Amino acid sequence: MADTHTDQAAAPTRSRPTRSALWTALLIPFFILPHRWLWFPCGLGAMLLAWPTKSRLSDLIRRDGTLIVGSAGVLIVRTGLDPMRWLPWIGASLLVCWLRSQSWWSRGLGIAAVGMVWVASVCLLLRPSWPGWLGANGHIDPAAILVCAGDSLTSGVDPHSDADRYVARLRERLGCRVINAGVAGDRTADLLARLGADVLSHHPTAVLVFIGGNDYLGGTPRREFADHFEALISRIATTGAKPVIVEVPSGLIWNPYAGIYRRTAQRHGAVLVPDSRLRWWYTRELLARRWLNDPLTTDGIHLSPTGATRVADWLAPYVRGALTTTPAP
Repeated sequence: MADTHTDQAAAPTRSRPTRSALWTALLIPFFILPHRWLWFPCGLGAMLLAWPTKSRLSDLIRRDGTLIVGSAGVLIVRTGLDPMRWLPWIGASLLVCWLRSQSWWSRGLGIAAVGMVWVASVCLLLRPSWPGWLGANGHIDPAAILVCAGDSLTSGVDPHSDADRYVARLRERLGCRVINAGVAGDRTADLLARLGADVLSHHPTAVLVFIGGNDYLGGTPRREFADHFEALISRIATTGAKPVIVEVPSGLIWNPYAGIYRRTAQRHGAVLVPDSRLRWWYTRELLARRWLNDPLTTDGIHLSPTGATRVADWLAPYVRGALTTTPAP
C-alpha cells in the first residue's frame, strides 16, 4: 500500500513539467499576436482558478502556474504602458482567488464563476468593436469631405498618383470626396505642422488619421508622441470635423505607445479603429511574407494593391459611420 501511495503522489509531480511545457507552448504565440487575443489564455488561466475543486490554491499554482501566472505576465508585457488593459484583469483574477478561499464557496458558485470568467475575459480584453453601431449602413451626403492624413501608407510611394492606395479604394466605396493628405516619412509632429494647410483648409466632414509608424521607427519618445497626437486630434475636433483614428501597431512585443490612441479618442469623441487586424497582417508579413501567394505589402511595410484593398475594406465601415448623416431609407 505504501508503494501505491508513493506512486500516486509522484504522478502529479511527474506530470507538472509536461503541463508546464504545454502551457508555455500555448503562451508563446501570444507574445506577437494582437494583445486583444489574450482573452483566450487569460480566460483559460482564470477558469482554472475558478473551477470547483478541493485542491488548495497553492497546489493549483504549482500544477498550472505556468498558465495562470504566465498569461497575466504576457498581458502585462504586451500592454504595460496601458494599465487599463491589465489592471482590471489582474483585479478580477485576485477576486476569484479570494472567493475560492472562502468557507461558503461551493461547487455551484464555482461553475457560475467559470462562466463569468469567460464573459469578463471577452469584455475586458478582447473588447470587440462592431462598426455597424457607428452607423455604417447610413447615408453619406455626396458633398461630405473625407481627408486621409498620414504618412507613406496613405500617400503611397508614387507622389503623382494614389491609384493603388487605400485612399482610392475608399473613394470607390464611399461615394463622396476623399482627399489624400499623406506625406511619405511624416511623423506626428510633421502632420501637426502642416495640418492647417493640408487638412483643415479643405473643411472636412471627417479626418482619417493614420500616423505613428515613423514615430516608432524614428524613436519618438512616448511623452512627445502623446503631446503631438493630442494636439493633432484636438485641433481637428475643434473645427467640427469627426476624427477617425487608426491605432497603428508599434513594436512586435512591447508597444511604446500603448493606450495613447485609445485615450485620445475617448477624450475627443473620435472613432477608434483598433489595431488588432493591422497588427495581425503585419506580423504575418514579417514572419511569412516570402511564402504568401499575394502579400499585402511590397516590402514588408508599404501596401501592395491587394493590401490597399484589404485596408480599405477594413476602414470603410468606421469611416462610413463618421460620415453618416441620416439613416438609410
